[in-house]
Amino acid sequence: MQRFLFSRFTLALVLTIGLTFHANPARADGEPYDKLLSSTAWVVTSDGKQFMTGTGCVIDCERKLLVTCLHVVKDHPEASVYFPIYQRRGPVVKDAKEYLVRRSDMIARVVATDSRRDLAILRLDHIPSDVSALELAQDGPKPGQTVYGIGNTGNEGKALEQFSLWKAYESKVTRMVFSTQFMKNTGRTMDTWALELETPIHPGGSGGPLIDGDGKLVGMAYGAHEDKGYSVHFDELRMLLDRLKKPMDVAGEWTVRFSAKDKEPSFMKVNFYEGGTLEWISDKKHLGAFELKDDQLNLMVPGLNIEETVTITRHDETRFTFQSADVLFTFSRR
Repeated sequence: MQRFLFSRFTLALVLTIGLTFHANPARADGEPYDKLLSSTAWVVTSDGKQFMTGTGCVIDCERKLLVTCLHVVKDHPEASVYFPIYQRRGPVVKDAKEYLVRRSDMIARVVATDSRRDLAILRLDHIPSDVSALELAQDGPKPGQTVYGIGNTGNEGKALEQFSLWKAYESKVTRMVFSTQFMKNTGRTMDTWALELETPIHPGGSGGPLIDGDGKLVGMAYGAHEDKGYSVHFDELRMLLDRLKKPMDVAGEWTVRFSAKDKEPSFMKVNFYEGGTLEWISDKKHLGAFELKDDQLNLMVPGLNIEETVTITRHDETRFTFQSADVLFTFSRR
């Protein structure tokens, strides 16, 4: 599994290692573990040549939302999500091969990302009846307080079907820090409040949830440095979720970058207007219409025979993307 390095730091230098968490094992039959297991997922993405894996957790059953780390999904528009399955009248199945053979994955679409916080929000088509959402804490853990997590760790150098899943751990909080660093794996600067943990993190659990003794979500595991672990503070996740509740305002002028895989990018302009009309400007200007509802953007440009509904990924209020026929379209507000 590839390790990612940062070139600079502020207060906390964090080594983000794609998909990480390994600490003191927690009891696999305890209440924190059961609470986590019912909300946690194994997240897998692939570009056809190599795979990236991590952990995630359901945070809103009604809206069918799951959160993980951005460096787990990177620029992929969707990911395969596996929820725990159980032996008959027995414990959880930990052998990844069983999940792959049964094809028990669900496809989740990336609907929002935040590179400053290394977070990605995915939407599932449905949530299994035995899966529950974790509730965000009201107050953060204090130094010395124990937190509990699950990560898919200890699989470095193994083939995907040899993975062992759902490893429980616990650690104590050292302090809250403000961590800023350039992340080579996303090409963006991270800028977030984080929890520092006593124990280090190893590949396998990035995006994994951390809960307190009351079962409330207090952080998302994402990295380590010098025998310390780090997780994004739950308040940072709350801010991203609040932003996602508000409809994105696309009215205005946009520069659009688009390219097929392994092809040189091309550019054009698209102007969205109040009332649902648009201008699609490439070699010529074409008039059309659009409708945006949640993360579904319907585009109609008769002069180009375009009539399609796509799922957009919101990166912030100045940038969104979608994929159509294996072509990635990136809209940047002018």
